[in-house]
Amino acid sequence: MKTEATKAKVDAAVAAWDAGVKAAQAAKKAEATADKAEAKAPIARAKAIEAIEAERAAKDLWIEKVRAAKAAIAEDRASWATRRGPGERETTMNRLTAYRTFGRPGYSPVKGKVRIYDDKWYTVTFQNVEHDSMTDYHGLAEGEYTQLLPGREARRARDASLNHCNGVQEYHGPVYVLYTSPHGYERLDGYYPAQPSARIDAFQAEELKWRADCLKEAERHERAQPSIGFDAAFHNRCAAHARQAVAKSKPWIWRIERTR
Repeated sequence: MKTEATKAKVDAAVAAWDAGVKAAQAAKKAEATADKAEAKAPIARAKAIEAIEAERAAKDLWIEKVRAAKAAIAEDRASWATRRGPGERETTMNRLTAYRTFGRPGYSPVKGKVRIYDDKWYTVTFQNVEHDSMTDYHGLAEGEYTQLLPGREARRARDASLNHCNGVQEYHGPVYVLYTSPHGYERLDGYYPAQPSARIDAFQAEELKWRADCLKEAERHERAQPSIGFDAAFHNRCAAHARQAVAKSKPWIWRIERTR
């Protein structure tokens, strides 16, 4: 009986010892883990700070990209407002021109607001147009000009699908109609509120310039020097044609009628 009791006490003591050893090992392991965690804390803090700084830098970079994109959009919009016309001339595009060019080509600020009658006369204000036959370019330009038109033509100008009519106002003064006959074919030149002496002078200047250009072309062909591929018959025909055009051309005449 004593042997069994002693054995039991020894086993209990051994178990207690093992438990104490395990507890000491666990405590030591926990202490080592705590020390390791404490040692890693500055590294983790540094990594966290680094991550925050990287996030902040990424955010700053995104803000810079947004600002650059906004600046690019503003610059692109500004580039739409400035363009090159024929002859490398820079012009500024106002709001109305931009709306007509890129929005509604038939827009007119007087459409639907001004009533036009066929038996009345109107002064119609148009926006200038520009064109370049070398590039087949035709578009709106800066500035305005005014024409005197009868009611039907004024309505047609106001309602045109490709519109550049800026204003319509009823006219009550005299009306002079100018007819010109370049090369013998009469045509309506325009309507004027007074004697169109300036237009007649310009018309006569056009005739003189046309005759001078034809004679200059004839002289150019007559002075042509022999070279590779030179065709004397061709130059003779061109010179003769230019001189005959001047000789056979009828005088450019004009006439004026007062309609009211």
